[in-house]
Amino acid sequence: IYEAQNRAVRLALKYFERNYAEARQTTDYVTETVKTGNLAVAAFFERTSRALDPQLHTHCVIANLTRRPDGKWRALTNEQLHYQKKFIGQVYRNYLACELRQLGLEVESRPKGLFELKGVPQELIEAFSTRSQQIKEMLPALREQYPTLSETVLKAIAAQNSRSPKLKVSEAELQAHWQKKLADAGLDMEKLRKGLFNQPRTELQPVNHVDMALKVLTQEESVVASEDILNTALQYSIGHKTITDVERELKSAKTPVKMEDGLYSTREMVTLEAELAKYLQNTSGSQTPLLARQPFMLLPEDKVLTADQEQALLGTLSSRNKVTAIQGDAGTGKSQLAEVIARNYNRKGYDILPLSPTALAAKGLRDKGLTTANTIDRFLTRRPTHSRRSRLFILEESSQLGSAKLQQILERTHTNDRVLLVGDRHQHQSIDAGAIFNKSQEHSLIDTGHLKKNIRQESGPLYLRQVIGLLANQQVQEAFELLDRHQHIREIADGDERLAALVEAYAAAEAGREPLLITGTNSERRLLNEMIRERLVEQGRVSADGKELTTHQPKHVRLGEKNLSHSYQEGDFFFLNQAIDKLGRGSRGVVTAVDHAQNSIEVSIQGKRWPGKVTIDLSQNGHHLSAYSRNEFTFAEGDKIIFLKNDDALGVQNGLTGTITSLRDDGAMTVRTPDGQVLTIDTSRYGFFDYGYSATSYKVQGSEHARVVYHADTRHFNRFQNFYVAASRAREDIEILTDSKARLLEQVQVQEMKTSTLDYPAEQMQAQQSLGMGLDLSLSEESA
Repeated sequence: IYEAQNRAVRLALKYFERNYAEARQTTDYVTETVKTGNLAVAAFFERTSRALDPQLHTHCVIANLTRRPDGKWRALTNEQLHYQKKFIGQVYRNYLACELRQLGLEVESRPKGLFELKGVPQELIEAFSTRSQQIKEMLPALREQYPTLSETVLKAIAAQNSRSPKLKVSEAELQAHWQKKLADAGLDMEKLRKGLFNQPRTELQPVNHVDMALKVLTQEESVVASEDILNTALQYSIGHKTITDVERELKSAKTPVKMEDGLYSTREMVTLEAELAKYLQNTSGSQTPLLARQPFMLLPEDKVLTADQEQALLGTLSSRNKVTAIQGDAGTGKSQLAEVIARNYNRKGYDILPLSPTALAAKGLRDKGLTTANTIDRFLTRRPTHSRRSRLFILEESSQLGSAKLQQILERTHTNDRVLLVGDRHQHQSIDAGAIFNKSQEHSLIDTGHLKKNIRQESGPLYLRQVIGLLANQQVQEAFELLDRHQHIREIADGDERLAALVEAYAAAEAGREPLLITGTNSERRLLNEMIRERLVEQGRVSADGKELTTHQPKHVRLGEKNLSHSYQEGDFFFLNQAIDKLGRGSRGVVTAVDHAQNSIEVSIQGKRWPGKVTIDLSQNGHHLSAYSRNEFTFAEGDKIIFLKNDDALGVQNGLTGTITSLRDDGAMTVRTPDGQVLTIDTSRYGFFDYGYSATSYKVQGSEHARVVYHADTRHFNRFQNFYVAASRAREDIEILTDSKARLLEQVQVQEMKTSTLDYPAEQMQAQQSLGMGLDLSLSEESA
């Protein structure tokens, strides 16, 4: 086993050395990074922890020097060491797992690409986990002392604070110490050894794990880095394949299409996005302009359009293209204009189909006059209809629309139907793969009207209007400095003080005038919710007489780990984003058993058609699941809550907030929403809600509020979109609290970018020719 560890470390270092050892080289005043292929590393092998428990590990110290191809020794450029450290860690673990299996041991995969030896009893783990127990005992006090820190950081602090000096003991003393611990735990070494080497062997299905990884990863990104593909493939095959095996699979796999060195997509994604671009090109000029049949625009009587709204309206109604777009900055009246466009088309006999990625956004459209608005998913799950009337599809929040869903919508349109994409390319983009709203504009595939005139902040202070205008024009530093000059950015380095200030900002506001509190991560959101609620109970604004309720919270599982059984537990609720065999899209149920050996879950499906249990193969279908965990929380009258799942019967949408006005002992509660609607919820049947005192910027996109407080902790990366969305929600005032103004300014100048195969015209062209399609995707002068 010691030799297996040494080989795994040596092979992982060799892989890093061969692929990522680099130095800088300057020739004729031009500096570039060159591969060197060599490292100087000192490895220190250790077998015990400081508490003298068995803990096999190796410390590797990399010297800051390398020999360039020109023979000169220079300092390493360490970007790749930083970027690829997790990947190299996975390379090492797969080498070690395979080495151990060759010795006759068996391994079990664990979350995040980890593994354990199969057959090790829990009593043995506990007996030799002295350091873990020391760290665990320190955590409660540290959580109370540092409530802002993540569990990972707290464990690191506990590990540091509980470190004792290393003890020097002889081999005989060490063996005697271990034998005593085994005896105290009632364990026999020989029985343990036999048990470990007689575990049933687990054999993987003969699949190409690179194909499997790429199939999963391209659910969210059109183009994927080779390291991400290989890392995911290694996690799926730990104990059975090494980096050599999966690199060989990458070369032989049929699924990958190489876009450029180190970047891949799939044939399906290349074809999908090329067909979308081809569709937009082929339907350009295919329609009769609405104004050719109606030589005047129908303008609203109850509101005055801005000049750019009128210009965009004219452009849309006079366009000959089947698909058009409106790019509107935040707060420029996109939905208002969409309703005016809908009236004009409806006047000429068109049916109007407003669609949105979320149910809450669809409700917002209905409230603004587009009464038939629905979600995109609801539209796509219904059986296609054949209407004799032409239709206008209005796709709101199109920046959040993935390529696959747009294609599915376009496939359901008829010859004379029109499609209007409405969105803001500067806000958060689609979770699904593709950035078709952005890319269709960049590649001049679509006629686009532009809205720049701000309406939302029109009656607000001048500084706020200026800030939103600067951000919309990508003048981030100027916007940041303007906010700072007006003292709307507060730097509070201490995390506890900053949290206290956030709680005070919420609790000091009068009831009904609380700010919209936006934070960066779900862990921060949960912590702030608990702290604010505790303060409101002290103030008497939330009843102290609460009731513990069972709720279902979304499991924030990384996409690649949805295909692993360790991401699920008995009692988890789930629903399907895509059909699996006979289970249709939207099917829902409860996990009744988890089989780690087969990497599958047994589920009970809700509905009369499925009275029994169904097994879902996670290796093939895990990425089609959205899962929720069961939790117990205390709720009371006065609590602000947020709903987490759509339910038409109850009239609730994911993201809708409300205040509990009554809560009975049987769990029935009434909730008043911001628009005055009163909902009655049986929490024994619907438990998808959480405290709603704070939210992430993703959750609040599309909303607006009088006052916004934005918590920007720079330990978590804050991109431009987080900053822009948070600031542009405010009508009257925005306040930002951060630990570091300087770091925050650096972070918010970085854009959140979605990949697209349309950004690789030469590679796309070559791939398309091999598929018998062919398509001109060269950039226009404007977009280039």
